[in-house]
Amino acid sequence: MSILGMTLSASILILVVVAVRAMFLHRVPKITFLVLWGIVVCRLLVPYSIPSRFSVYTLMDQVGSMFSEQIVTPISTAEGIHSLFIASETPAPSVSSALSVSPLTLVWLAGIFACALFFIVTHVRCRREYRTALPVESDLVAAWQQEHPTRRPVQIKCSDTISAPLTYGIIRPVILLPKSMDYTDKRQLWYILAHEYTHVMRFDTLAKSLLAAALCVHWFNPLVWVMYALANRDIELACDEAIVRTFGETTRSAYARTLITMEEKKSGLTPFCTNFSKNAIEERIVSIMKTKKTTTFGIVLALVLVVGTAAVFATSGISRIAIGDYAAGITYVVAGENDSLQTTPNVPTEQELLSKYGAYGISFDEKGKMCFNGDLVRYFWDGAELVDNASSVYYEYLNADGTVDVHTSRKVIDNGDGSVNPFGELIGIERYSQEEYKQRNLSDLKKSSGSDTYVADVSGGSGQGESVAQRFSKYKRYGIEYREREGGSVGNVYYNGQMVQFFIDENKWGGIFTYRSVDGGEIIVHTIYDENGKLIGVEKE
Repeated sequence: MSILGMTLSASILILVVVAVRAMFLHRVPKITFLVLWGIVVCRLLVPYSIPSRFSVYTLMDQVGSMFSEQIVTPISTAEGIHSLFIASETPAPSVSSALSVSPLTLVWLAGIFACALFFIVTHVRCRREYRTALPVESDLVAAWQQEHPTRRPVQIKCSDTISAPLTYGIIRPVILLPKSMDYTDKRQLWYILAHEYTHVMRFDTLAKSLLAAALCVHWFNPLVWVMYALANRDIELACDEAIVRTFGETTRSAYARTLITMEEKKSGLTPFCTNFSKNAIEERIVSIMKTKKTTTFGIVLALVLVVGTAAVFATSGISRIAIGDYAAGITYVVAGENDSLQTTPNVPTEQELLSKYGAYGISFDEKGKMCFNGDLVRYFWDGAELVDNASSVYYEYLNADGTVDVHTSRKVIDNGDGSVNPFGELIGIERYSQEEYKQRNLSDLKKSSGSDTYVADVSGGSGQGESVAQRFSKYKRYGIEYREREGGSVGNVYYNGQMVQFFIDENKWGGIFTYRSVDGGEIIVHTIYDENGKLIGVEKE
């Protein structure tokens, strides 16, 4: 998933969490919102998401398909439909290098560098000041440490450079107290130590670092700045709630007074520290005073909010019609040897091709012609040979003036349902031998992607070792019939006697099998599975 896609999906999630926070801040445990912000951070930093039928994007895709009058429109001629890209003499926009970087990318990288530099410099400056801190010599502090042992060694120090308690460090955390604080006030001291110890036990310093990392990567998104501010607030609110629950509701007023009496002004910025601060002090006091015992209803409501938000807004969509997914990868172009280039909106640009194949030696010359390691390409093939002389094609290119033929090498993925996906990770591009190059002629290459080519979904495939007719036998009871063309190895699909243009079988494990009738067809048909993944029917779109 691209950075833009990640930030857009995360923006929707942030708006949802902000709305949930506004409605349920004092009705569910505060840690609920830390979990929700954690999901947001994952969406911002992890370029993958789990597909879900409950995702809002699945619903959006289904609604969009209802209003879409045309899903895929290949260009057709009397010769049929071709998945072939034929280079013409018309110059294409030149691309200087496969490693070229757009100006927007440079601006984005510069923003990341600036934000990261700010956080790092500020943190390093503060750590230098904290080196002058000395261990606290207090019997009350020593007694507290004996009563609250931790797996990680926790140091408690005092410094005259700060005016409010704070905690820093992840592996060896340090609780830093103001030197001017009254170390004889047992109640106040224990409230503060309990607060800072809670930060240590919950790894809140690490959480703040991850928030800062997400902000650096998505600095251009104002909603991420909102997330950063609110998430830091909720870290403190959750900690305050834990203290009140530990000492009892009767201590709410005393703890709130301790919070108020703490010096509210920090010395400088401490982005990777957890501390008492002036930021949202009123919200914290209100939250402390409203803290009550956790109820079963509150726990259930928190679980519903977390699970529901994650399932609906933090997952990617599963389209019932997978045509749009694989059609974006297949180029539908029809052009004769001397014809001008005709393209559809699905034809990839040079930049898109370079992003996929540039790292493996593919480039374009000043006329827009494809080259492989500097040699002009005649034929490029990214596909897989199936059974019955059929093939699954992701992308093809043909230029009669080329001097080399090349093909991709990909990993084969086991779908786990008896079929395989031949379009796994791209691992290289290789030349065909000169003998193979000489044996081919231009007309053969054109014909290889003509109307007698079986086109399967690149995310599924029909499975090697299983014929097309055998694959369709499982749908016969539901009105599906496959009729092979006379003298050919492929044919057409019919549903209750009507020719099917596209047949889609998408199971619950993400396996997809699609087939396009070679003679056209007017309807789109897809399978139906029950909640257990059992095929129960076929229906027309």
